[in-house]
Amino acid sequence: MKFNPVLIASGVCLLVSMAVISSCKKPDEDPTASFDQTPLLQNIGNNIIIPNYQTLSVAVNKLDSATTAFNAAPTETSLSNLQVLFKDAYRAWQYSAIYDFGPSAAVYLKSNVNTFPVTVSQVTSNVTSGSYNLDAAVNLSAKGFPAVDYLLYGVAADNASRVLEYTTTTNFAKRKQYLADVVTDIKTRVTSTLNGWLPSGGNYINQFVSSTGTDAGSSLSLVVNQFIQDYDNGKYYKVFIPLGTQGVPSYPEKTEAYYSGISAELVILTTNASQELYLGKSRAGVDGIGFDDYLDQIGESTLNNSIKAQYTSALTIWATVGDPLSATIGSNPALVNSAYTELQKQIPMIKRQMTSAMGVLVAFGDDDGD
Repeated sequence: MKFNPVLIASGVCLLVSMAVISSCKKPDEDPTASFDQTPLLQNIGNNIIIPNYQTLSVAVNKLDSATTAFNAAPTETSLSNLQVLFKDAYRAWQYSAIYDFGPSAAVYLKSNVNTFPVTVSQVTSNVTSGSYNLDAAVNLSAKGFPAVDYLLYGVAADNASRVLEYTTTTNFAKRKQYLADVVTDIKTRVTSTLNGWLPSGGNYINQFVSSTGTDAGSSLSLVVNQFIQDYDNGKYYKVFIPLGTQGVPSYPEKTEAYYSGISAELVILTTNASQELYLGKSRAGVDGIGFDDYLDQIGESTLNNSIKAQYTSALTIWATVGDPLSATIGSNPALVNSAYTELQKQIPMIKRQMTSAMGVLVAFGDDDGD
């Protein structure tokens, strides 16, 4: 067979021309390029993060004032008031724990205010000696909300007996001082974090809104990674470890807020906080741009609907899990396991599918293999 050199040359020219034309085309395989991140970041920063830190700051300041009042006159009434304000502050914390970057990371807020379970022996040692450094790593699990939880509820069986621990028993004065110091440490770190975000302070909000993109240093990457990590760690440490599954023994005493007995409620709140961030909704009722809108715009509506439905399923079953969670683990472990499973179902969708669609790299490891 003979080949026509003219036809061959023409064919080569045609292929070269097609390659050149193809290389000049704008890539359309990245739908995220069409999404304007600025309104999303503005909404998350101004309507969700800052207001949540402001709510937490108000609650922590009230806790600090109530601690001062209780230490000045320890009675069952002043203790009861302090306990109410402590629970309010712990609840408010669930809505700020997600944002462990920027000003929060600068003061190591999350590890300093909520490393649980509390190490009672370290708290006792600190109280007994009256000498301690709350910045030391050894005291991470002897401070913050878990330590206050123990100091207000765990030192005795009822409030009448607890008041004695702050009035007549050995080291009562040192115990009052330790309580005050731990609460002050919480207040100081929360105040610093809030001020770091505010335009009148460190103005991190400006950096947050302006740092668009999907690289590791972008605001979207930071907030998405913390959104996933807080959810992932939350279901693991708040539920999986205390419950014990797959041959792992249960440790109900390792629940968050074990002594005050509001552990299941805090699971609900942290799940609700995660849902609000995903939907771009503030606690004040502002319904702005969220991750759901992002997914819709880049053609991932099916995934978005699945994620939203899973939040509903998880919150619905957790509403049936009674407090204290430690007791429910003992009386109805099957229910708690089912509730845990509903939290777990969300992980593959937000950790793999959502991040893949957004082009955001997950920058942390697994605790329990998903």
